[in-house]
Amino acid sequence: MYLKFEKIYNFKNVCAAELEFSPKLNCITGNNGEGKTNLLDSIYYLCMTKSYFSVSDTYVFKSGEQEFSLNGEFIKEDCTIDNISITARTPSEKHLKKNGKVLQRFSEHIGGYPVVMISPDDSNIINGSADMRRKFLNSILCQLDKLYLAAVQRYNTALANRNKLLKTGNVQAEVLEMLNMKLSNEAWYIFAKRNELIYNINPLVQRYYAVLCSNGDKALAEYSSQLYTRRNEGKDALKNLLENSYAKDCILKFTSCGVHRDDIDFTISGLPIRQCASQGEQKSFCVALKLAQYTIMKQAYGFAPILLLDDIFDKLDMNRVENLLKMVASEDFGQIFISDCNFERTQQLVSSLRRESRNFKVVNGLFEQII
Repeated sequence: MYLKFEKIYNFKNVCAAELEFSPKLNCITGNNGEGKTNLLDSIYYLCMTKSYFSVSDTYVFKSGEQEFSLNGEFIKEDCTIDNISITARTPSEKHLKKNGKVLQRFSEHIGGYPVVMISPDDSNIINGSADMRRKFLNSILCQLDKLYLAAVQRYNTALANRNKLLKTGNVQAEVLEMLNMKLSNEAWYIFAKRNELIYNINPLVQRYYAVLCSNGDKALAEYSSQLYTRRNEGKDALKNLLENSYAKDCILKFTSCGVHRDDIDFTISGLPIRQCASQGEQKSFCVALKLAQYTIMKQAYGFAPILLLDDIFDKLDMNRVENLLKMVASEDFGQIFISDCNFERTQQLVSSLRRESRNFKVVNGLFEQII
């Protein structure tokens, strides 16, 4: 599967663009702030119906504009063509069409066009809050498993209702019991899928980190959940925790236990990455983590996701960059987009990959294909 054509209108700093891509390798170069990352984000948006970087759609509209649109033509693995269009006039008024037909639920679209983004912002997975690490897990599982996506949506709705009830101070026992049961039922599936993912992702992270760094250090991700030590209780695990924490929750006026408190601990050779690793080691770990995601998604789908490499030279020395590019140049990888501010540097490395490619230069949101 690959993105053959994209039309962009008023997305971030891109006023208007029509671009035809290579099914293999696409390089986007330009100075900082010109629009390289915005192009990659527009591709991510087409696949996921949201920005990789912005929580709210408020920030994807071009400054001063009140409408944006993205149109993409995907060539699928069976050689059929899907036309996807997303149009928004306000952050709350967004429409998604597939082959001219309006999709009422965006969840129907998620996972249809698998994508993996590697960006300098990925350092937030290590150094940010636990919410960033849960977001990482969700970004994988929601593309792979629609049941998981639905479970997360139902869990979040029940959690919001329980917190609202706790804030009123007027808690009705039967309502609380019903919400506890809903949370517990959904939490067990979410927990099981996250636990399985971390188990499967670890050997891949170790393999990719070893190739990138060539230093023998062992990289590890360890799942941390309140349900982990009570997994023998099955679907009742969270229900029992919620009942035990009721008095505490009434004082705090929010739900203090559940899978919305899950986290991941990252280590290199037994030492916590956040406290002990250099910036280069952290970046290498993030890249290994995303390549592991890529591999798991490819195995699940039976074809390669789109890979977006944003500013790949950030905090990586040339040896690690070369190791990364050698990996992605293999037949295991499908369509790739690479952004960098240095055209000559990118071309020198890309020429060694011997893959079909197209090159684009961007200045102030305007793109030009370089022949």
